[in-house]
Amino acid sequence: DENAVRIMTIHGSKGLEFPVVFLAGMSGRITGSDSQEHILFSENLGIGFDYADPGRRIRYPTHLKLAMLDEIRAAGMAEELRLLYVAMTRAMDRLYLVGSVNIDPERGDSRLCSLIDQARRYTARQLPDHLVRSVRSFLEWIVLVLARNPAVDLSFITGANTSRDPVQMTAPAAAET
Repeated sequence: DENAVRIMTIHGSKGLEFPVVFLAGMSGRITGSDSQEHILFSENLGIGFDYADPGRRIRYPTHLKLAMLDEIRAAGMAEELRLLYVAMTRAMDRLYLVGSVNIDPERGDSRLCSLIDQARRYTARQLPDHLVRSVRSFLEWIVLVLARNPAVDLSFITGANTSRDPVQMTAPAAAET
């Protein structure tokens, strides 16, 4: 039925388009894939393992294993970013990104403020990998992008806006010619 509301996963929506899309849960934590395995195998890096100190009865990862974990995290983040792209490109007319953050009206949200400050410091076209990979949610990725645009007012995140009204961000209307 064309007039029905469909609720589906990002994977289930692949290849489909809809007039209006609500992408809910933007502030949900991106789940990392930290491996608790003692030995890791990588096509690029070889075999990484934990160093065991039987006398002190402790284990800790070697530098090679830490590099492998970083490789695994980077691949996981790339997949999450791909999924966000898929989800955002399902909308034909309107896209609503829905998430929530507890913001102190006077101090803002310290994590988001830090991400905004870092994103605005870089003048290069592309943000550095470490910053893009430091995000914890889809919402934080969107904030990084918005922070690059000087026309976007993010004062409600930094605490400069003391209004208690919910914030709605909408794209500017296209100029009529």
